[in-house]
Amino acid sequence: MLLGFPTGHITAVTQLIERAALYKTLGCKTIELGIYTLQELQLIEDNIDQVVTALSEFAVISVHAPVKDFRYDSSPYSHEFCGRVNRIIGKLKPHIVVVHPQLIDDVNVLASYDWPLGIENMDWRKTTGRFPTELNPWFKRFPKAKMVLDLNHVYTQDRTMALAKDLWDTFHDRIQHIHLSGFIDGQQPHVPFYKSSCDRILESLPTLALPMILEIGIAHTSENDVRREYDYVLSKIKV
Repeated sequence: MLLGFPTGHITAVTQLIERAALYKTLGCKTIELGIYTLQELQLIEDNIDQVVTALSEFAVISVHAPVKDFRYDSSPYSHEFCGRVNRIIGKLKPHIVVVHPQLIDDVNVLASYDWPLGIENMDWRKTTGRFPTELNPWFKRFPKAKMVLDLNHVYTQDRTMALAKDLWDTFHDRIQHIHLSGFIDGQQPHVPFYKSSCDRILESLPTLALPMILEIGIAHTSENDVRREYDYVLSKIKV
């Protein structure tokens, strides 16, 4: 089963290396490298050989593109940032690069790179990319793009999870990765399942054959939390 975790927000390359090593001991087959901010981009660039080595044993690698203080627009900053991310992608050769559609102001910025682009469905806080009707225009703009199905994001829109079936039925040919995490109102949006009452999210999984990332706010969890979450999720979904 291609179940794993993200590297999370990092402030030192040793954090990333330690987390990757922990995931390997658990038996994780997939990992997601987060390049959320300029600081993380710089850190990964400065230690790219160590990062590549740390992630090399995973069967599936995904990259989460910037989400904070950034937009894909025509500004020099955006072009420079994307160029730097592109060089990292060239080294890592990930299976998919996760992008939030509400950050795209200029489609030409992303169209100029040959990324294995993955458009992710959004949660209740966003104004686009949430439902099939909102995602269809993005796939028309990026006809080769794949999709990342985030079931936590679905849950924030629809507690019945009928939306998950709608998204799967509409885009199953595009969906290549799945994001999973629990949700508790008024707290951090992505929490461990064992701390929440969100087994309905796990029950709505349309397949176990795709890479799955447990987005549980890894920077705020201990090694014991990670192990407990991994065992909990496996106990709920393993066939």
